[in-house]
Amino acid sequence: MGPAPRATEHLLEQAFDLSARRALQQPDIAAGLARAGIPDQVLLAEAVQHREVTLRAIAAEARAEIAVINARMQAAFDTAMVEGRRRTSWSRRLADKVRSRLAPPPTTPTPHGTRLLDAHVTELLRRLLNTHLEPVLRTSLDLPADGAPGLSGDRTPSPAVTEGVARFQAAARRVGTGALGLAGPRGVGKSTVIEHFAGLSQQDRTALKISVSAPVQYDPREFVLHLFARICQAVISASTRTTLRRHYWARTRYELARMSVLTVLALGATYLATAAVVGWGSVFSRVPVDLLTAIDWRLLPAVLLGAGAFLAFYNLLVDLLPAVGHGLLVAARWLSGNPRTQDRMVVLARAQLTQIRYLQTHTTGWSGKFAVGGAEGSFSTSRQLAEKPLTYPEISDAFHRFLGEYAAARPGHQVLITVDELDKITTAESAEHFLNEIKGLFGAPGTQFVVSVSDDALAAFERRGLAVRDAFDSAFQEIVRIDPLSLADTVRLLDSWVVGLPEPFARLAYCLGGGLPREVRRVARAMVGYAAGRAEPPTLDEVCAAVVGEDLDRKAHAVQVAVGRLEVDVDSTRFLREIRGLRPTPVSLLEAVRKWRGHDLAHKDLAPLRGQTSTYLYHCATVLELFTRERDERVRAEPDLVATFDLLAAAKQSLGAHRGMATVQIDDVRAAWGLRSPWTSSGRYE
Repeated sequence: MGPAPRATEHLLEQAFDLSARRALQQPDIAAGLARAGIPDQVLLAEAVQHREVTLRAIAAEARAEIAVINARMQAAFDTAMVEGRRRTSWSRRLADKVRSRLAPPPTTPTPHGTRLLDAHVTELLRRLLNTHLEPVLRTSLDLPADGAPGLSGDRTPSPAVTEGVARFQAAARRVGTGALGLAGPRGVGKSTVIEHFAGLSQQDRTALKISVSAPVQYDPREFVLHLFARICQAVISASTRTTLRRHYWARTRYELARMSVLTVLALGATYLATAAVVGWGSVFSRVPVDLLTAIDWRLLPAVLLGAGAFLAFYNLLVDLLPAVGHGLLVAARWLSGNPRTQDRMVVLARAQLTQIRYLQTHTTGWSGKFAVGGAEGSFSTSRQLAEKPLTYPEISDAFHRFLGEYAAARPGHQVLITVDELDKITTAESAEHFLNEIKGLFGAPGTQFVVSVSDDALAAFERRGLAVRDAFDSAFQEIVRIDPLSLADTVRLLDSWVVGLPEPFARLAYCLGGGLPREVRRVARAMVGYAAGRAEPPTLDEVCAAVVGEDLDRKAHAVQVAVGRLEVDVDSTRFLREIRGLRPTPVSLLEAVRKWRGHDLAHKDLAPLRGQTSTYLYHCATVLELFTRERDERVRAEPDLVATFDLLAAAKQSLGAHRGMATVQIDDVRAAWGLRSPWTSSGRYE
């Protein structure tokens, strides 16, 4: 649990228990408990055994937020109990309020920390509950209408712990400073791994974490300036004194303005109410006093308004006294020549921010005047210096110098900078050029960079022993690849999202998603959405045809858009007509594959698109043939066939990289199942 005090640990444990009880109210978990026939307390007891591991997986800021929320709830409860037993005098209430104004305000909590803990605990309970259920081997998808709330959203709170994730975590600990690359196909969860790693790093209070995204259209100078500004802002925000002062004075200014307005309005209303009774000229005479002594009920509105004015003025004084006291203290320190020293790094950070954001102008000059007798003359001279923008080498040098100062001023403190989305830059050449421009920053002292890169970058890095060198080779100390999920990893991940999902449907999500967590989640959501609200649970054949058909519609639209950019001729028109006539059946898809295989195109730009579409249809047809009730019974009888699902998922991964390899993999799957190949007599793609 780290170095947190035991009181904070206790509050976090209480928050965990509350989250677990909230998770038990989820409809899918409640239905799963009834199906498994186990009481709530058994599942809660098992969850408590995983409590410490779960709490460690939550980012430090979320842990702090949860602790603050629970501490405030406990403080409110204690205050209510005390106020119920005794009444405090007005002087004590005034002293308490002044003390609360002078005390450092706690961090303002947000619901993010509680939501994050709820997500972790709910996934834990689903995973534990699935271990109590018998292996669900049925070929019908029987789930409640709202039986998969775990599939909402696009990301999981933490990455699946695979071999690649473990390698990355080990490499991050091993590479103390410099640049560490994280490679893998899109959708494999690189962003989730980076965010999770940054959150774990923040549990160490000595880490300063900055996360940025690489721009698609970039200017290296602007990107480095943006990163530099983010570091300066993080240094300023990390200063406790600066944060407390900012929160305190923001709140004090608001309270002073509010109470001042209320006081003026209440006094004005009191004056008008009094004048309405005694007349305008007698408001400040003894007439109101005499009427009040005689208990003249006409003055009741004025009395009530006057009481309101007094309360508003009282609160204004309470808010004003600490501010005046602070001002006098600052003035006394300034007059005594002993002002409070500021954090040197905060001063440097503010100076750097000013230099980054503003163009500074300095004006110097002198003037004079002389008179001789009745004649006068004057002369003046001035010089204006405009500070021109820093050049890129000057920015890089200032970046290194600032982080060097930070490392010297904060011994043992590390700066962690994560750069995500680099693999989404349009071309590999653009990404390499961008990296070539910023890799000079990677040598900053006491700083670790974690950068998500493409598979092309990993391949270039692995060629570093050859005669060819590029930016990826010289920029990174190490690049770790995050591989797609295996079938076992996918089943374990789906168990944390859905209670009681049958194994055949988990295998279907794995093969259609290619082992990519984001795609697996989308396929599982599509399956559950198709089954929701139906009178009878759909079979495996029906769900597979529905999900594949929905994906076919999306791909057909994308192909139509791509063909629309090409020159219109007979081949493109025929191709579009054939695409629109496809149906989610093996016969329809394999017929299109055979037809396109034996028909040469005169339109050279259309040939690659039709080849990619043909391989995709070949994969869809194979999925439709395998995921039936009869084939599932064969899997149970021949467990060795389970390995073919890994090959079919790998073929889905290869579709975008090398369609020839994808075709070979699909051929191997069909051969293992004894399915006929649509190709030549050799059964191989040529």
